[in-house]
Amino acid sequence: MAGTEVDGKRRFWIGETEVDPEGLRLYSAGKEASLEPKVMLVLVELAANAGDVVSRAQLIDRIWNVSYGGDESLTRAISILRKHLEDNKSTRRVIETVPRRGYRLVADVTTENPTTDAVAAAEDVVSAPAQDSVVRQKRREWKPLAAFAVLVVVALFASVFFLRPSVPPEPETFLVKLTDEDGVLPRLEAKAPGFEKGLQAANREQRVFSQDSAETGFELKLRRSDGQRDDAFRTELYYRDLNVPMVTGQWVLGNQSPKKFAKQLVVVTSHVTNCFSDLIYQMDTGLQKNADFLAMLFDLCHVSRTGIFRPGSDVTNKMIDAFPNDPGAEALHAILLLSQPTRHFKGRNDITEDTLLKRADELLTDAGAAGQTGELIEIGETLLQARHAGLAEQDTLLSTIDGTSWTAVTAGNWRVTLLRRTGRLAEADYLLSETIRKWPGYEDFYMALSLTQTMQGYYDQALKTISEARELFPGRQQLDMFQEMLTVTYMDEDAAQPLVEKIPMAHIKSCFRAYRAALREERVFDSAACDSMDPTHRSRLFAMLGDYDSAMDLIETFSEDAPGVGVVLHYAEFRELWKTDRMWKVAERFGLVEYWRTTGKKPDMCFSTEIGPICNSKIGK
Repeated sequence: MAGTEVDGKRRFWIGETEVDPEGLRLYSAGKEASLEPKVMLVLVELAANAGDVVSRAQLIDRIWNVSYGGDESLTRAISILRKHLEDNKSTRRVIETVPRRGYRLVADVTTENPTTDAVAAAEDVVSAPAQDSVVRQKRREWKPLAAFAVLVVVALFASVFFLRPSVPPEPETFLVKLTDEDGVLPRLEAKAPGFEKGLQAANREQRVFSQDSAETGFELKLRRSDGQRDDAFRTELYYRDLNVPMVTGQWVLGNQSPKKFAKQLVVVTSHVTNCFSDLIYQMDTGLQKNADFLAMLFDLCHVSRTGIFRPGSDVTNKMIDAFPNDPGAEALHAILLLSQPTRHFKGRNDITEDTLLKRADELLTDAGAAGQTGELIEIGETLLQARHAGLAEQDTLLSTIDGTSWTAVTAGNWRVTLLRRTGRLAEADYLLSETIRKWPGYEDFYMALSLTQTMQGYYDQALKTISEARELFPGRQQLDMFQEMLTVTYMDEDAAQPLVEKIPMAHIKSCFRAYRAALREERVFDSAACDSMDPTHRSRLFAMLGDYDSAMDLIETFSEDAPGVGVVLHYAEFRELWKTDRMWKVAERFGLVEYWRTTGKKPDMCFSTEIGPICNSKIGK
């Protein structure tokens, strides 16, 4: 394909898509799309070098001729082209990302209409034996046969194209066969009437279990627990024809609602099987039938319910140790490392950040060299670029990671953090709500949604969200602590005071005793009692008490080297501070004002009557 004569003026075809460079138009299957001039130039450059890798630097230099900002524009252009060319993310057939190098147009490029060629070829096949004098007559008589021949040619082409082994199949979505050989369900129903109805209702909502063997690829076996309790049982999850359980679990009803308990079983099973199905499809690995490797994937999916990053990356790290040089495991581990939000401690940056980025870069390089392609490597490369980018370019890069696969949703956690960091809380709220609707088995996303609602000042809704999570993940200390801190910080005295006395850590208990006493106006806030707390928390307590000067003094100590601290600036209790120049100077240090001006994406507060005019003067209309 290299050397195709595409000059940016004449029309050409990519597969069956007609490209009109001068008219800035694409035509395909009766549909028409218009392109921006520079997006069209990217397509022309790739087509002129079809089959060869064109580096990002070359594209940026030739089309944008800039030394800064081109990366963001190029990423956006590639995303637009893939959308219009209907380039499936899992099996790139038009524009391929070549890790660490650039892009390659892999589809056929021609300056002749391929459809016209096919019709002419079919007609020639039918009419070839005839003499010139009868060719026209034969063509008129055998037009139906010519059309039929075209269909045959197309059918043969399609069979070769779609069945060739280098193109992976579409992901399989298998349901789960529920097997109860030990009579667990009748025992549970007798102990807790309503369990079976709750199971049926939850399954109608999630559609996990099926008794039709034609659509099941997993089997969940219910087993009696080793103890004597009638409300306890074990689960064993099997995959295909492997006769060893991939995941086991212990379940105890206790004092829980039978319907809510049944929903837990459905949600957990749905999460683990959907996650596994996504990963086994995305990973380029020769270990699809290795029971130990599959068990690790299941383990990753299981632990990710209650902690995506630290527990998840621990599993993928073990996977790399057990199966060194497996490209899928390397790419997956890199994604989990890069998806973690930038951490901070006492207003300062995490010193391990550089080590993390270096490790992720090495993993992606090795994975690409070993043959990992498709969505995993693209997500990893995008996250790595974003990790080195400024806010505006991060926004553009992270917005290209779409879809609802387990990997895309996990990587999307960073986009949620960016939205919160830039004050776009309503968008973060919506994105998290949609994620939970698709993946209700993710504990971390409930906490993120509750935190986002807290930042917006929707405290009752935040408590409701965390309560729903506690029902799905009973006994999770992290959720209990989150709800308690939410209550002692924002709720009324009757709800908060009993929880203050239950705080196990003495220095935190001392701080909140002083805080609640000041809220009751019993005495002036003894801020020294909170000196051991992180300044981000202390500043919020000062603001809740109306001491905005003390809150601002602490905020001004935040280091812009720890960009994650920028999230704190958008809590509802700091709304008054955005009326001051001091807060806007902090926002400038953190790059927020430049981001808002560059992208035109203003924070939610700018749409309020109080802050709106100030935003217009600081950012522009």
